[in-house]
Amino acid sequence: MQRIAFLHIPKTAGATLRSIIQRNYSLRELYPMDTERARTAFQQMPEETKDRIKVVYGHFCMDVASWLPGDLVFISMLRDPIERTISSYYYERYVRKTEPAVSLPLRAFIQQGGYLPGDNWMVRCFSGASESVPFGRCTPQMLEAAKSAADRFALIGLSERFDESYAMLCQMFGWRVRYASARNINPHRTPLGDSSPEDIACIEQHNRFDIAFYDYCARRLEQQLADTNIAPQLRELKRRRESTWCRMLDAYSQTAIGRSRRVAKTLFGMRQFG
Repeated sequence: MQRIAFLHIPKTAGATLRSIIQRNYSLRELYPMDTERARTAFQQMPEETKDRIKVVYGHFCMDVASWLPGDLVFISMLRDPIERTISSYYYERYVRKTEPAVSLPLRAFIQQGGYLPGDNWMVRCFSGASESVPFGRCTPQMLEAAKSAADRFALIGLSERFDESYAMLCQMFGWRVRYASARNINPHRTPLGDSSPEDIACIEQHNRFDIAFYDYCARRLEQQLADTNIAPQLRELKRRRESTWCRMLDAYSQTAIGRSRRVAKTLFGMRQFG
C-alpha cells in the first residue's frame, strides 16, 4: 500500500478529505503534523515506528519534504483563491473570533496587512516559504517553486471538483467509495456574489500568484481526469449520495469509528497518532 503525505491547505475542503482518509486507516497508521512539536517528534521517531505510519497529514508546508520519508506520495486540495480568502476571513471572524477580523470588514482586514493566509497562501505552502516571507512580499520565483513542487504530487484536487478529486483518490489508493458529508462549514459565510467588486479586486491584488498557481493545477487535474477512467467511482458516489439508506449507513459508520477511537484513547490509554 502506498504511503501518503496530505498537505492540508486551510479552507479547501481539506477537513472533509481528512475525514475520508481517517476512515480508511487505523489510528496508528495516521500521523497529524499540524504543529512544530509534532514535526519535531516525527523527526525524532525511531525508524521502525515511522515505517508503520501510512499517512502523514496536516497544515504543514513543503519545506518538510526534505526530511519526510522518501516513499511518501503527496496529495493536496486547492480552492479558487478568491473563495478561499473570503472563507478564511469569515472563519477568523465568526469561528475563531480573532482580532482584527471581528472588528474589520473584509477589505480593510486584508489591506491592514499581516494576515498571511490572505496573501498567496497556497503558493507560500507549496513553495515552502510559508511564514518566512512578509505580507505582500511574495515573488514570481515563489510561484515557480510552487509549480515545481506541484509536479511531484500524485494528485492536487480542487474543492470545486471535489467528487472527481475524491474518485481519483479512491482509484489511486484503493479506498472504498463512501458518501462523505461536508465538514467544517461556516454558516456565517456569505456567498461570493455578495462581495463587492472592490473587495474582490483587493483579494485578487493580494493573491495574483495564487490565482496563477490555481490555474496551473486546474489544468494539471483536467489532464489527469482525461487520462483516467473514474466513471465507476463517480457512479458509486452518486448512488450512495442519492440513497438515503447509504447516506445514513456511511454517516453512522463514520461516527462509530470516531467514537470507538475516542473510547480507546480515554479508557484504555491506547497510543494513537491520528
